[in-house]
Amino acid sequence: MYDLYKPLRNRLRTLSLMPSLMGIYRYSLFVQFDQPLPQALRYPNFGRIKPLETGLYDWTLELIARELILNAPESAARAMTAWNEFAELANLIRHIENETWGSLPNGADLIEYEMMRIAHRQFPWQVRPNSRLIASYFKLYSNPRLAGLMTAAFGMTAVELFQLALSISGHFLGNPILRAPLINQVNAVPQDAVDRFIGRVSLCLDELRERIRQAQAYNVNWAYAFDPLRTWPIIDLGDQRLFCPMPTLLLWRLTEGIYFDLVQHRKPFDRHFGLAFQDMIGEVVRAADQAGRLQALPEQRYGTRQKPRDSVDWIVQDDTAAIFLECKASRLKAQAKVDVHDTTTIDAEITRLAGFVVQVYATLADAQVGAYPHWKPDGRPIYPMVVTLDDWIPSGHALLGGLDAAVRDGLGARGLDPALVEDSPYTLCSLYEFEAAARAFASDGIQAVMSRKTSGQEQGWALLPFLQGSFPKATSGADVLFRAEWREVIAALENRSQPA
Repeated sequence: MYDLYKPLRNRLRTLSLMPSLMGIYRYSLFVQFDQPLPQALRYPNFGRIKPLETGLYDWTLELIARELILNAPESAARAMTAWNEFAELANLIRHIENETWGSLPNGADLIEYEMMRIAHRQFPWQVRPNSRLIASYFKLYSNPRLAGLMTAAFGMTAVELFQLALSISGHFLGNPILRAPLINQVNAVPQDAVDRFIGRVSLCLDELRERIRQAQAYNVNWAYAFDPLRTWPIIDLGDQRLFCPMPTLLLWRLTEGIYFDLVQHRKPFDRHFGLAFQDMIGEVVRAADQAGRLQALPEQRYGTRQKPRDSVDWIVQDDTAAIFLECKASRLKAQAKVDVHDTTTIDAEITRLAGFVVQVYATLADAQVGAYPHWKPDGRPIYPMVVTLDDWIPSGHALLGGLDAAVRDGLGARGLDPALVEDSPYTLCSLYEFEAAARAFASDGIQAVMSRKTSGQEQGWALLPFLQGSFPKATSGADVLFRAEWREVIAALENRSQPA
């Protein structure tokens, strides 16, 4: 790949780093937060076409930022401060990706894997940062089961952490530079805890460059390799200045990224996080169901004293149908999202996901013969569902054939009829998608939603696009579910929007 990568590297070495990263900052605010672009960065036809139709996408901006940090000198005669500079780099990147994929001798056999990693790369950027997403993660991390974990990881509560982090994020939406040390004026978190948080989300330029160098993969995985900016979205410039080239990455660090801080405390994490996620699903149902249409039945123990078993995590039902819902806070391994050079990890993760689905069917089979103490079959349709913290197969179709086969094999291995997949089709979704689904269940009824989702061509769709098309009220303009808790966070920011 060296011959393909060399022209990009050489081009980057002619660009001055900080002015170029400032261009990244301005463009990311334009695409993600609708802020106006400086005239020099505007595509000639911006007045007639949409920004994304220029071909310069958010994920390409992130890749350019990564490569600039790795290759650009601190001072050079040129900088990426005009549209044509962005376009030239984007074209070089596109050429590398096309040619490396084309050089794979077995590329045709890997197309489903490629579709999956494209989805994992692109789909998160299509959900712009919003209060509903951030408030959901706050609700999860503020669960009392996780209080000790949050204090151990950050030295503050979830409320204090989100207040502090949102105030910093808000500053970067209006100013790319934040002066250090930060003087906290939004809550009572002491200075050492503030400094500790900044240390978790920032690195000096030299160390960040070295982290990027270590993560590089000069093969077909190059564009998808882990970006250390996801962990350290703030650059410590070394002169009491902190710089955030892409504020969206900082907000992601505040939401999904906290998971990786907590998981480092392995024993308490294993003991509490899954249960907190399970609590969260029940709270979502109750918050979405303003009219009292839904009933949420929590997990119960059944079986015998010698062989006790746990029911499905939640049964969500109304007078039309029931959902047997299993909560899995486990995340898809990072390598499975990026690696088509060796698909072993992806295949193993698909098998693991199939195991989650089979688990629901196994306990469903017991429930259908009356083994549950808290629910009895009454002829209403039943829809198995697995809710994960993030998307495992966000494309809605890539590798689903392999997943279905693994589910059927798992059912057979347990002595269950593989026809259960047709009789009660399963659905996979993320926490963010389930919030929208709960709104649709509450407004339109479970059967109205799930009968359409699990039949015809829509059966292969991801849940969120399906809801956007068929039940748009559940996704468009949806308010924060947990309003009282969210007010606790933002009340401290209304009088003081950022640390001094």
